[in-house]
Amino acid sequence: MQRMPRRAWSVVRAAIGPVLVVAAVYAIARCRGRDRPGVVQAIIAVDRDTAIVLRDDRARRERGYVERVGGEAALGWRASIARPRRRPIAPLDAAGLTVGEGVVTVETEARRTPDVAGFRLADGAAVWHALPGARRYDVEGGTSFYNPLSGPLGDAGLLVGFYGKVERWNEAVAFDRATGAERWRAVLGPAVTGPAWLAPHHVVIRQLHETIALDRQTGQLQRFRTDLGACLVGDALYYVAKGALRVRRIGDDRDAAVPIDLGAALRVFGLCGRRGHLVILALAVGSEQHGPGAILVSYAPLRLVALDQATLALRWQLDLGPVALAGGDGGFRSTALGDQLGPLVPLRLMPAGTEAKPVLAIVDVDHGREVGRTAPAEDLLHLDLIRGPDRVYIVDDAAGISRLAALDATTGAITGALEVPHHLMLRAAHQAVSGRLWIGIESDVRVLDAATLRAVDGGEALPDSPSLRALLRH
Repeated sequence: MQRMPRRAWSVVRAAIGPVLVVAAVYAIARCRGRDRPGVVQAIIAVDRDTAIVLRDDRARRERGYVERVGGEAALGWRASIARPRRRPIAPLDAAGLTVGEGVVTVETEARRTPDVAGFRLADGAAVWHALPGARRYDVEGGTSFYNPLSGPLGDAGLLVGFYGKVERWNEAVAFDRATGAERWRAVLGPAVTGPAWLAPHHVVIRQLHETIALDRQTGQLQRFRTDLGACLVGDALYYVAKGALRVRRIGDDRDAAVPIDLGAALRVFGLCGRRGHLVILALAVGSEQHGPGAILVSYAPLRLVALDQATLALRWQLDLGPVALAGGDGGFRSTALGDQLGPLVPLRLMPAGTEAKPVLAIVDVDHGREVGRTAPAEDLLHLDLIRGPDRVYIVDDAAGISRLAALDATTGAITGALEVPHHLMLRAAHQAVSGRLWIGIESDVRVLDAATLRAVDGGEALPDSPSLRALLRH
């Protein structure tokens, strides 16, 4: 066989080289363009058979996804987005994801300015894009970001975002859910901002020792002093001024003293809720230790009080004993009561003492009495309590192991418990709807029976957690 001349081989190699390079570039581009959905960051259950899921990308930090999934966790549609906005502080723990009025909105960080996009709920088509904080970011910069505040389900078409650099400037920006058009903008001032609530006609924002009420239609702003904590129940803000408990109907210039006397240095924490005609508040009485720019840990009696919503008369009070108080409202974020409470409410308490370990107390809020208390255990320090009118979800996510239990809010019984060697994503009561609970386990979305925690999505059963059942025994 005649051998190919050396010159011919050179020509072949010269031709093959660029082809291989082009093929490699094409293969890399296809790989980079492929959807690689990663860890679940947020879920909002729309109805029994539909949920919206926010997740990151498995390999690319700059990318993420918003998805619609069905009742068996089957994918309906998926939209690629820039990476979801990650923030250290937020008025609501909603991961920048909202659903309502037929539109899904998500906040991302494609650039250094806040970036919010709207997608059609039916098919995931992009419908608008907004940069609500861009004006001041370009000039003054910003490093702390706050969630769009809404719903989480339908809310008269209004979204409110909080943007700024905490110690330099903060703004609230409202925009239309359907179109992304800006409605109003309000300057809040240079201070830590949050928590925040939606009242029927106002957005209510805590900012250090003040509370700000913004008219939802016009953005008109009203400030008033709230010394040591505040909590909104319906359209009534319960707060402390000069050591006394007061209540103000948001939008009304008048407020009233609550006729109870529990001593000096009264403090309201972010624990409040409603049970029928009763308003339940957690109050602390005791002195605080102030350090440079911070409130240090101190110990004080913590009391639950029940007020008649109409007359403000005291119906009962329950002394829960000396507990550790650290920081402010944010220190109790994981134990904040839901707005509507069941008859039995669990509270995580840290008793006084340097060697103390937390306990879980179960309170009968219909009769104002404690009906059970777990043994002290360090494991209880990591618990997150998500309360609703029918059941309470107890989440423990630490040291690479996640545990979840469902507590019946009428009987106090643990109706289900499970344990997985992965991160479990359950942050808010809106992940449960119509008897189903939607959770994330790393990159998987699972649909469970809301009471028993048994899988109803056709997937494998999740393992039981005898250790969590034992820990919650009282």
